[in-house]
Amino acid sequence: MKVTVEMIAREAGVSAPTVSRALKNDRLVHPQTRARIAAVAARLGYQGRSRRGRNQTEQVRILLLVASLTPYPPNEVLLSHLQGITAEVDNTGCQLTVEQITDKRAGKLSDPMNLPQAVRDGEIDIIISQGRHAPLDIAALAAHLPVVSLQWEYPGTRVDLAESFNARGISDLVATLAARGHRKMAWVEEHYPASFFRDRFSGFLQGCIDAGISPAEQPVLTYNQLLASEDAFLTTANQLKKDGVTALLCATDNVAREVALFCAGYGFRVPEDFSITGYDASVMTLPDGKILTSYDPCSIELGRAALRVCLQRIAEPSSARIIQSREGRIRHGDTVASV
Repeated sequence: MKVTVEMIAREAGVSAPTVSRALKNDRLVHPQTRARIAAVAARLGYQGRSRRGRNQTEQVRILLLVASLTPYPPNEVLLSHLQGITAEVDNTGCQLTVEQITDKRAGKLSDPMNLPQAVRDGEIDIIISQGRHAPLDIAALAAHLPVVSLQWEYPGTRVDLAESFNARGISDLVATLAARGHRKMAWVEEHYPASFFRDRFSGFLQGCIDAGISPAEQPVLTYNQLLASEDAFLTTANQLKKDGVTALLCATDNVAREVALFCAGYGFRVPEDFSITGYDASVMTLPDGKILTSYDPCSIELGRAALRVCLQRIAEPSSARIIQSREGRIRHGDTVASV
């Protein structure tokens, strides 16, 4: 079934004319609204093109390739990236197309027929990849066009990168907890691997060293150890309490949210029993109304940086790998207490 502007409008909760203007990157539509509409259009599989200006031959044509639009909770990181990219499109006059790689196509882009239509038609100059794509897919895309990745590293494939200071963000959170008396902290991993999770864990270790805390004495928990089941959580949480752990540093806000939900369900108080921190600033309010303390990587600015990397790569096609890093900040909430 062909996806229409009206279908996108109903899903996004706006009018059809607003969708039409947003897909043309009309500056009269707020960047946040355009980002939301672009996300809905990609999720529904809209095949139209998002353009600005009339002289298409002078524009850099960028494809934003999204790995997933349906994680839980709603992907605020993606929307922030889109908002930053869209705002920078306004400043540069680029042409932007957004497309989702669905599960059906994931891992199969080495087959030319599975490549995005705009790539097959020669309508794209450079690709921004957002989210966790299959490494083979990124390799297949990079064989055709330059690729700029938002946060994700793909060893063995040359891609440019826009990233946040992952290690520094976590070490800053460790310093914040240490300043409030926490000397025993546990690191809680995500359920999938990523290069930036290694960086965040390195930040945890370095933060402990900087605070005069022995890294060897800090528990490191896999997602399954803590959150795979009710029994797993109760067993692990009780052992953490027995061992004197007072803080749980989580690799992402999603993990922090799950930990907080389990704590609330089984009688562990946040932050009285466990202080909890996240990373991404994508889950600000927990179900009980508390505000999660998290490191904000400034995802809107990362989106802007990714588009600027695209323009630099187009201008310098033979240059060495381009990496732009952006510093974030801690967003203080209600989930950290002194001990």
